Amino acid sequence: MRIILVTSNSFAAQVAMRNVLLFHKGLIKGVVIVTQLRGSKWQQVSRFWTLFQKKSFRFLWFKFVEAVIFPRWVLITGLVDRSKSEEERLPFKEYLKKNKIPFQVFDDVNSPGCKSWIKSINADLLISAYGTQIFGEELIGLVPKAINLHGSLLPKYRGSAPYFWVVANQEKEAGITIHELTPVLDGGDILVQRAIPIRPSMSVYAVHYALCRLAGEALSDTISAMLRGDKFTRTPQIAEGDRERLPERKDMRSFRGSLITGRDFLTLR
Repeated sequence: MRIILVTSNSFAAQVAMRNVLLFHKGLIKGVVIVTQLRGSKWQQVSRFWTLFQKKSFRFLWFKFVEAVIFPRWVLITGLVDRSKSEEERLPFKEYLKKNKIPFQVFDDVNSPGCKSWIKSINADLLISAYGTQIFGEELIGLVPKAINLHGSLLPKYRGSAPYFWVVANQEKEAGITIHELTPVLDGGDILVQRAIPIRPSMSVYAVHYALCRLAGEALSDTISAMLRGDKFTRTPQIAEGDRERLPERKDMRSFRGSLITGRDFLTLR
């Protein structure tokens, strides 16, 4: 089996992809890293300013900590954490380089350049995880099978930041879904779902991080099941479900949980 991964450069994606790369790196023939901020520097600044005006500053700060501070914290602690191998301590791109796994960075997953590169890999399976863009029909048609990882128990909490909304709505559990990839946002037939309980003391990031680790395990197990030839029960998403967005200021005013705590730094690996 030849696999191509399409993911982002986010810390969450790197956490989730760790299991897949460690256990199935021989099958990974290419990785597409889709940038989270598209366009020129000016366009990125303009887009961030628009977000700042509409969205919650607290949540944007939380995303900054996740994107900038946490990866550096993990890198520093990894230097003294001898429980992990040298490969496990490597940053995402360095791991790919060391293992000679081809990768390309694109702003737009549906761009001609990206589609051409994916086609050149000649993959049997495309795995999308932690991306922020919707795949077009032409892109999905480049591979025999395509699946997507979403960080909620679909059809609930489609769209952005499901890990925030499950905490904000005081849900008792959170989970991940692996489903067939379609042009409909998080709308394909469900193949695999796994859940974890949400403890009252858990912050938004604690839930997010736990789901990332769960996602990596589920994806690795799903690949193993496909290699064995196991049959999956396909469950159509009949219910319309929720379509969530990034939290706005009014959402944060009513939010009573914690976004991030000091304990979260101690759990990072």
